[in-house]
Amino acid sequence: MAALSLPPISIDWDVIETATERHPFDRLGWELIARAGQIGERVVDSTGLDDDGNRRSLTLDEAVIGGLFVRMTKLIRGLFDASQSDESEVHQIVARCVVETAANLRWLLLRNDPEEYKRFRADSFVTWRKWLETTTATGDAKLDGIAVRMKQHIETELTAAGLTWADVPKRPGSWGRGSFRQRLADLDIEGLYLVLFATHSYYVHGSWHELRTFHLKTDGGGLHLDSTFGELAPPTSYEVTIAALQAACDYVRALPLPAAVVNEVVAVSESTIDACARLGTAFADYVSRGGLDPLLERHATS
Repeated sequence: MAALSLPPISIDWDVIETATERHPFDRLGWELIARAGQIGERVVDSTGLDDDGNRRSLTLDEAVIGGLFVRMTKLIRGLFDASQSDESEVHQIVARCVVETAANLRWLLLRNDPEEYKRFRADSFVTWRKWLETTTATGDAKLDGIAVRMKQHIETELTAAGLTWADVPKRPGSWGRGSFRQRLADLDIEGLYLVLFATHSYYVHGSWHELRTFHLKTDGGGLHLDSTFGELAPPTSYEVTIAALQAACDYVRALPLPAAVVNEVVAVSESTIDACARLGTAFADYVSRGGLDPLLERHATS
């Protein structure tokens, strides 16, 4: 991994595939998330460079993809940091954000349509246009002064996005050929919808299932509050890593980067994705042997 300057991750498959405790799966999950983030940071640093080290600026469409990649990489760092804390559960929410960003990035690259990039940018201005349409003078010099400056800023941003108000739709979510689930299907990863989006909506919005799993406990036959924190599930770590590295491979093939970085990112990512898939299978075997029974039966009364 000379171009990336990253040490290899060591996996003892005999230990993993016969594990009687969860910790080896968790530890590798943390390492893999960190590896995805490290690759992302190096890719960000190399974007715009040619093989001679000269850097060029990005086009508007490339900036959409680059911005999504930076967002994904920052979220991965946040996911890793949150997963290391004994007093955090935000990783459940952040994991969903990472995969959503990765999927949107990959879908835009798959479509490779300038009009789709324009629709993506225009979607951001729907709320601003509604604000402009409902904002009137108040007679308060300070408030009206702020409004004037905000209007100027919005117009400047609209121009910078290569748009006019005629490009801005009436309702948000007009880009992407329909629903996010459809974008996953277009990428042939629709199975992630139930794994990381339908279920993780519980963590984002709160639900009875999420309350029972993380915020309530059964003691003495009755329900009590539980202020302890849940850990990041190893399969989530593996799926997030896979999604991020798939996005990294698509990204480096499309944006300007040195050939050595492109080749190494693809090679390292592909082998890491294979390892994640094998770890997921091993963890499923661990669960089938009763590895998660104490967690699944935490509300049992007999």
